[in-house]
Amino acid sequence: MPEKLYYDGEVEESKEFCRCGSLTKCISVHNHTRHSEVSDVYSIEIVKILECLTCERLTVVLYSGRGDNIEDEVASENKPRKYIRRELLAPKRRYDKAIPQSIDDVMNQAEAVLANSPRASFILCRAVLEEICANFNIPKEKRVPRGSFNS
Repeated sequence: MPEKLYYDGEVEESKEFCRCGSLTKCISVHNHTRHSEVSDVYSIEIVKILECLTCERLTVVLYSGRGDNIEDEVASENKPRKYIRRELLAPKRRYDKAIPQSIDDVMNQAEAVLANSPRASFILCRAVLEEICANFNIPKEKRVPRGSFNS
């Protein structure tokens, strides 16, 4: 899946949301430009530290982009720079308040390992189903009464 690109104005003015779904406020922004000694290309990193207005947990977001000294001098119109957004630190996602914490924790573990190990994520998804069955007293085996029709 291609990453969503952000532009100069969007990085500074975008509304950011916490994983709990609430709006965040920006506590601080740190800009860093790293110039190359061998080429005219440079990298720009913008780090935003955000605090959730509801759960008061912190989220740290990194916007990274590239620039070119030659393009900057030649370009007659200000072309907006493109950035890629990554979350460096974010609170665990809370799926729903009705879901027991034990199930929610296993779902977060399954999501966290999905990119590196789909098989482990699948095993954790099975653990989620087993936890749901245990929580709602669903029997492991379906008992069919005698004399009923089985196909």
